This record gives sequence, structure tokens and C-alpha cells, in this order.
Amino acid sequence: MKKIFLIATFVVASICFLGVNTPNVKAATIEELQAQIQTLLAQIAELQRQLAEITGQPTTWCHSFNVNLKIGSLGSEVTALQTALSKEGLYTTATTGNFDEYTASAVVGFQEKYASEILTPWGLTHGTGYVGSTTRAKLIKFMGAEL
Repeated sequence: MKKIFLIATFVVASICFLGVNTPNVKAATIEELQAQIQTLLAQIAELQRQLAEITGQPTTWCHSFNVNLKIGSLGSEVTALQTALSKEGLYTTATTGNFDEYTASAVVGFQEKYASEILTPWGLTHGTGYVGSTTRAKLIKFMGAEL
């Protein structure tokens, strides 16, 4: 009986001394959570597009484009921009919701394709990659979403 008590005491003391191996958990930052949300939204949009393609449903889509966008912008507005640019054949990867250099390059292509409506009013001959008022207006018109 004494041996069992000593063994039990030793086991309990060892557990207390060494501690229970608990994982070190770090909370996600707001930026990390927002990035995850944007990734999920992009995946949902792509899956919806694929579903519409498979079922033969028309993929009509329209967006208001009511904010200016530039490199570093994040969110659903950027995802909508990337979707519009992909419909034009200028953005050929999955939408990310992150306005990066690739997105800016696609915007430049769009701006230069429709230079008379987007660039000429500003006296520009080359695209800037910045989505301002005339680029947004053309995107709305292009998408058939005259608001």
C-alpha cells in the first residue's frame, strides 16, 4: 500500500512540476481576420461563377464602384474591381480583394483600352493604375450597371 501511495504521489508531483503541455495560442489580429474574410469572399465569388457556368445560368453582374482604389486597398470593392477586370480579360488570376501590382497593371490595361473616356479628360496618355472617378464611371458603364 505504501508503494502505491509513493508511486501515485510521484506521478502527481511530476505532472504538477512539469506542468500540463498546453499549446501556446496566439489571437489573430484584425488585419489577419480581414484578410481571411477577403480570401473567403473571393473563393465564394469564384465558386458562384463556376456554379453559374456549370448550370448554364447567366452570369449577369453589376457593381456601383463608389470608392477610389489604389495599390494597398483591400476589401470587397477591390474584389469587385478584379471581377470586372477579369470579365474584360485583363485580370486572369483568382480574385483576392488585395489591390496589388498585378491589379494595378490590369487597371492600366483597362484605362488605356478606354483612354478616350478615362485618360483624355485628364490630359493623360498612359494609364495610372489608380481607380478614380473616370475609371469608376467606365467600369459602371462597362458592367451595364448605369446607376
